[in-house]
This record gives sequence, structure tokens and C-alpha cells, in this order.
Amino acid sequence: LGAGDRIQVDIFNVPEYSGAQQVLADGSVNLAAIRPVNVNGLTPQEAESAIAQAYAGELRYPRVTVVLTEPRPLRVASAGEGGEPGLYTLVPEGEAQFPTVSQALQRAGGVTQAADLQNVQLRRVYGNRPEQVVTLDLWQLLNNGDMRHDVVLRDGDTIVISETDEVNLAATNQLAATTLAASTAQDITVAVVGEVF
Repeated sequence: LGAGDRIQVDIFNVPEYSGAQQVLADGSVNLAAIRPVNVNGLTPQEAESAIAQAYAGELRYPRVTVVLTEPRPLRVASAGEGGEPGLYTLVPEGEAQFPTVSQALQRAGGVTQAADLQNVQLRRVYGNRPEQVVTLDLWQLLNNGDMRHDVVLRDGDTIVISETDEVNLAATNQLAATTLAASTAQDITVAVVGEVF
């Protein structure tokens, strides 16, 4: 959970303390009869425990349920051999609750012909925990339809696409025909020098 998420907090047999909440900019939620509770970086299950603990002084054996009803837009970064590296804000599309790596790369203009799709890194930080790095093989997704390599993104993720060591013309042609290819309608700049008009 993080700032901007909308959640439903239900306290069993206490409807006057239950209801919809929005996580504030500081990562807390304002709840009835108690001080604000910080839920930033917690899963809904961890938030249930934190809220129940906060209500322990007011209620006897509080049973709390937290459901994420509307996720905030995700901010993710793309670096390396992407069409347009940078920071992007992604909102859920259609029935999908969270965007995936391939959707983020399409939003970032695709990948260049020099991209090493067998070695794409997804870097993820959970609050104060150490950075987690997952290596993805997007060729498996493109060639075999292996959806395990098109993982769901979380807020603050960074996708790093390294440069390939060698150019494989067959792979380059295959990449150009996929939805991950960078747009070919971009202008390029060349310099012509020497004895020309």
C-alpha cells in the first residue's frame, strides 16, 4: 500500500468504524476513534494487523479486514535500451489491475534493436528492505508466449534493458515485428562531410 491507494477497512461488528479510506501522502490512514495508522509499504494483510493493534485499546479482540479497492497509478522507470528511457506513470487498463513489464515497455516507446531481451532486469525496493533484482527473459515471452517473464509491476520498480554484445540479424528482424519494437517512424540525424554540396 502507498499514498493514493483507496482501501476498504471493515471492523467486524463495528460498522461505525468501518468504511472506505484513502492512504494519505504520509502513508497513513485516518480512522475513527484512534490515531492515524501508517500503512505505507504494507500488504493489505499486514495493514490488517497494524490497524487491529491500534484498535486493541478501544475494542476487545478487533477483527479487521483491509481490501485494496482502487490502486494508485504506478510510477516506474525504464533505463537502458528502451525507446524512450525515463519515468512513467501507469494506470490500470481494462480488467487488468496492475500493469506488466511489457505494457510499461510499450508505453516507453518499445526497445531498440540493440536490446538484450534475454537479460532484462527488474529492480524492486520494498520500503526499508534491500533491493530485489529479478532477471527476465523477454525472448521467452515473445517466442514461446511464456507469461511468467511478463511480471506485474509495483510502484517504484525500475526496468533496466542492457545492450546486447552481438547483433543477430534474424533476432533483429524478429524483434522488429513485435509489439516491443521501438517505433520506426522516428527521425534520425546523420552528418555528411567532405566534397559534397
